[in-house]
Amino acid sequence: MTEQEKRKSRSEKILTDLGSDFIPYLPLIEFKADAKIRTPREIGLRILCLFGVAAASHGVDSSIIIEWLKRESVFSSLSREEKTYLQKNDKSENENFQFSWRSECIWLLLWAIGKVQRDLPTAQCNVDEMLQVLPSLNGSTEKFLESIELRSTKEILDQSDLIYRAHWAIRQYGLDESVRIGNLDPDVVMEWHLAINWLTNYGETDYWDEVTTDT
Repeated sequence: MTEQEKRKSRSEKILTDLGSDFIPYLPLIEFKADAKIRTPREIGLRILCLFGVAAASHGVDSSIIIEWLKRESVFSSLSREEKTYLQKNDKSENENFQFSWRSECIWLLLWAIGKVQRDLPTAQCNVDEMLQVLPSLNGSTEKFLESIELRSTKEILDQSDLIYRAHWAIRQYGLDESVRIGNLDPDVVMEWHLAINWLTNYGETDYWDEVTTDT
């Protein structure tokens, strides 16, 4: 059995244990030797960008966030949509809702660098735990960026495969409620899929706004 087949088998067992359906013929994801995982610095900067927009979605003054990101040389790492959102004075309720879910992307990326441990998309992130490992919103980011150490490529690809297969179940459930999703949290699965696809260079795009979550 190849490493890809073992990974698929592991994912299917986890989904079964969670009470979720899956289909056995979804394609296998890449071999470990072919994986292109983002660098620790790229991941750290992305986490900080997501932290900024998530904070703004919860009512933190955007001007404070922008000033902080510029001072810490992070502002240029924001995506186009993130910059537009932060610079808007009249953020809509829908925009705030959309960017508030980026907390789940933060959690997945924090998991990838070993800062948090929960690795199943069955519940929304623990914000208090997340804030304990992130730099303070207006403080230095240097220590955080220098502390980043990636989990193994195997762990990251195992997680990528699981989320990919879980997202299939979520999408099918949206079309047919007889499909079981068990303990999976649909919104968390979708955000984790976005984050893990960026992390693993799915689609080989450098732009966060262009990352897709195909199933």
